[in-house]
Amino acid sequence: PSRRRRRHRKRERYTTSPTEVVCNGGGMEPRSSNKNALLNLAQQHNINIPTDNDNTALPKKYDSILLNSQTPLSAALQKSNSDARFLICYISKKKKGTTKKSDSIALSSLLSPEVVKLINRRPLGKKQSDNTGSYYVWIINGDDGAAAKEIDMAMKRLKVKPPASNSKKSSSSKKKEDGPILAIFYPATTVDSSGKLKVTPRLLAQHHCHPPPSSPEVMMNWANTIRKRHIREFAKLHHDRKEMQLLRERTEGYKESMKEDKARAEREERELQAKK
Repeated sequence: PSRRRRRHRKRERYTTSPTEVVCNGGGMEPRSSNKNALLNLAQQHNINIPTDNDNTALPKKYDSILLNSQTPLSAALQKSNSDARFLICYISKKKKGTTKKSDSIALSSLLSPEVVKLINRRPLGKKQSDNTGSYYVWIINGDDGAAAKEIDMAMKRLKVKPPASNSKKSSSSKKKEDGPILAIFYPATTVDSSGKLKVTPRLLAQHHCHPPPSSPEVMMNWANTIRKRHIREFAKLHHDRKEMQLLRERTEGYKESMKEDKARAEREERELQAKK
């Protein structure tokens, strides 16, 4: 039994994505840890999400919700690229231990069963050969222990800023920076100066967040609009994914062929020496 548990834990440490690109950031955390963090986040904001009878497990579709405490931004971008999905990012610059109304509104929509079902739908419909979903959602705020420096680094990597306030009273720049960020990114595969592949986030849309989407329906309409508007980018992601998978298969086949040729040459050499 202990051996089976060790194998199970080992499998949980790794993703099964068919493609990989080089980027900075840590690996994926075990699925159970991410779900526990999601349950804690929902509890802090009084959000009801579906669980089992013991309130300890979430449906598998909630694997598409990624928290910064379990999945760093670089890993989330790499996962989105590998699985041919867009990335919805929610960033809140609030202090740890505090609760903002805008966070509760946005997170209630993002964590709703309706939105989770939507982000797991196939973006290309019947034209799509695999079951890859449309989006991953990545969340960073004070609730998952993110420091202000970590949030600023994420904003710099994504090249986004909080939206300007619509209120005439809030004219100071300090108040403008307190708003949350809700944006959708295309995880493009690019080549750096050394010739290595990397994932570069490209902003497709940013919500004004005054207020954030106040219901699952509003969030779904916004996400659907972006999906339809950028259907060509989805198609390119899927094409690149297939090409990378074929390249990987050819590379593995070539390595296996080289091993077989080497083994055959060694065997023939031994047979020749034996005859002498």
